[in-house]
Amino acid sequence: MIDLSHLQIELRPLTGILPNTRNSRTHSEEQVAQIAASIKEFGWTNPVLVDAEGVIIAGHARVLAARKLGMDEVPVIVLAHLTPAQRRALVIADNKLALNAGWNEEMLRGEMASLEADGFDLAVVGFPDEELRALLAGAETEVAAAGAVPPYSPRRLHPPAGGGGTQALQAVTAFAGPLTGPPAQNSIPSLRLSRHHTPPCEIAGGRSGPIALTHKSCYRARSRTPLGPWENSPYNPIVRTKSRKDRWWSRGHGTVIDDGKGNWYIIYHAYENNYYNFGRQTLIEPIEWTRDGWFRTKSSTSKEFSPRVIRNYQIQSDDFSTPKLDLQWTLTGFRTAEEVKIGGGTLAMTALPDALRVLHATASDKNYEAEVKFDVEGDVEAGLILYYSPSAFAGIGAKSGKVFTLVKGQKSNLRSSELDCRGCRHLKLRMLEHDVALYYSKDGAKWEQYPLGLEVSGYQQNILGSFTSLSIGIYARGRSRLVIDRFQYRPLDSEAAR
Repeated sequence: MIDLSHLQIELRPLTGILPNTRNSRTHSEEQVAQIAASIKEFGWTNPVLVDAEGVIIAGHARVLAARKLGMDEVPVIVLAHLTPAQRRALVIADNKLALNAGWNEEMLRGEMASLEADGFDLAVVGFPDEELRALLAGAETEVAAAGAVPPYSPRRLHPPAGGGGTQALQAVTAFAGPLTGPPAQNSIPSLRLSRHHTPPCEIAGGRSGPIALTHKSCYRARSRTPLGPWENSPYNPIVRTKSRKDRWWSRGHGTVIDDGKGNWYIIYHAYENNYYNFGRQTLIEPIEWTRDGWFRTKSSTSKEFSPRVIRNYQIQSDDFSTPKLDLQWTLTGFRTAEEVKIGGGTLAMTALPDALRVLHATASDKNYEAEVKFDVEGDVEAGLILYYSPSAFAGIGAKSGKVFTLVKGQKSNLRSSELDCRGCRHLKLRMLEHDVALYYSKDGAKWEQYPLGLEVSGYQQNILGSFTSLSIGIYARGRSRLVIDRFQYRPLDSEAAR
């Protein structure tokens, strides 16, 4: 077992530390300056080894750096147990054994590039400038040749002074032209710092409507400093709508992601052509990295963009038999959880005369039927609606033995719109594309179709704003409570829709 009990670190004045006249290792002024910079950056991390007379065994360069820094004393370890031959051998071994070590070149390149991306001054780690440039250039070449980038982690932004180094700022704009000036001139929404010029980066910018066909495009650019010069991607625009015939409009606000298995994608949102009332929908498509560090979508080389649609959920019928509200539902207009009671086959919501309260869920079908069975306590208005916002909804309502239509959030002012239906406790709507048929019933078996229908394609962002979507809702307003006994949902196929 190695005995370490004799090792003690002590502070000794530099005047009491003597150079070893038999030291064969040389130290240039440049190296001493590097060690001095390292001591300033990290502090003193390695004691000088001396013999009993204070003659240096290991640490000649550190002592020279300490004198350069104007230090008066340094930490030392006295190796009094060594024989004269051992001391002379250790002077050589301490230097040569370190020289015998090698580098994992790939790991070194990655670590150096990562340190640089963190804004760290690489001069203090000891590599000459020329060797450092070659090392970092090798990292860029390696990534470009692989056609991908290492796993990304967000980093603090430390732009290199004077535009040096290999850091790259990535920006993307939603305008119909390349980036020509500093970001502020082009309203760049965000910057990302990366290494190798190939980061995951946000692609932002958004418009909806026909103007998106000519005006909305996502451009990618990169620069070593925020002030430029900026280099635009040769594959701009990265994401765009190409034609009025395209299924997906207003494609944008994307983020580049990877799955951890070397596959890269851009995830963004878009509106489905002619179905803006569905709101923004999420799209994801593969991207490929080019040898020069840019990325492009695979659909950019094709005339049409036809993604496969994956339904991630579908509204379910609900009998409210469990004590917890299903995740498909959203509550709007409520102040506290106590205003909703659920379980035992009913959901009861407190109504207020001056507030609209809505239980709603988003449908992913273009054709469907929705039905609700309810009861009211006190002077309460209730109904089954297509809900966009508190001031924009349409459907069928019931109050005090009457049924009526709701348009743009208000009861229809047509005299013929209000019909007698005492005891009506069942309401239903049928959505066929954007056309809505309304029904009411006393027992849920014999239905009467309301004479007026609705068309709801205008309940969307371009007309009403809010960047939301149309959902199926059950509303209440008035005094006392609405009690919902059952909600039923049934998607309709294309044949049923006819």
